Amino acid sequence: MSMHRECQAANETVYKKTVPLAEKQRAVSGFLLAQSRHLYCMQSRPEAKTPPDTKSLGVSSVICGTFTDMTKSGKTFAILGILWKVFLVVILMHLICIVIQFTIAGVVSHKNPLTLIKNQIPGYATALGTQSSAATIPVNLQCAEADGVSSEIRNFVVPLCANIHMAGSMITITACATAVCLMNQIPISLATVVPFVMTLGIAMIASPGAPGGSIMTALPFLYMIFGAEAGDPSGPICAIMVALYITQDSFGTACNVSGDNAIGVLVDTIYQKFINKNPAQS
Repeated sequence: MSMHRECQAANETVYKKTVPLAEKQRAVSGFLLAQSRHLYCMQSRPEAKTPPDTKSLGVSSVICGTFTDMTKSGKTFAILGILWKVFLVVILMHLICIVIQFTIAGVVSHKNPLTLIKNQIPGYATALGTQSSAATIPVNLQCAEADGVSSEIRNFVVPLCANIHMAGSMITITACATAVCLMNQIPISLATVVPFVMTLGIAMIASPGAPGGSIMTALPFLYMIFGAEAGDPSGPICAIMVALYITQDSFGTACNVSGDNAIGVLVDTIYQKFINKNPAQS
């Protein structure tokens, strides 16, 4: 009964026009979380009086509540009209990053950068489908072999970089954070962006090579660019960040794994020239 009253109270609060926008978002999120907890108890543990911890449901409810409020207030199409441009810019930046990485790798290794990029197409396409750097490792190893990277180097560099090299994810997070700041009139400058990017570069080392792993790793540091209040990991601003990131996670992952093989070519060149000193490839 108490949970039913909680759901009913949240439902009434959401649709009161006098409630401020932030209060509506919290009310919708609370209502959805209460419903999720109730359904979990009814279906999975009908005998339990108190539902278990459902933090994962809470994150989904916050995101859903945020976009529900956007739809009710009529801001959805206005925001989407901005975000599709942001996504185009992000994807363009990913492609530029890939070209720069393979150009440097080609110059250092005396290989054709266009050939290196062509060899990376299977790995790029696999990353688009899996959204996971770890799941793309087998295909990326084949791409590294096509690039002429020795077995001892590719078997070390590709799996390692799948977990610590997140250039595409950093581009996406920084671009989306900048767009969210501009949409919500949050002050932003180089003085806030540069320390955030530097911190993010270190934090991404701990990011898992799984779908959405990078944005979850970055959540505790978003306060550096959004401020202490708006940067609350459980708040609506961070919920929008998570939703925006997930929608294009495939392209960020594809950029990540492509850079892994560019690094592999560089490391193999250094290894063969200064350590192995043997032109024969494994």
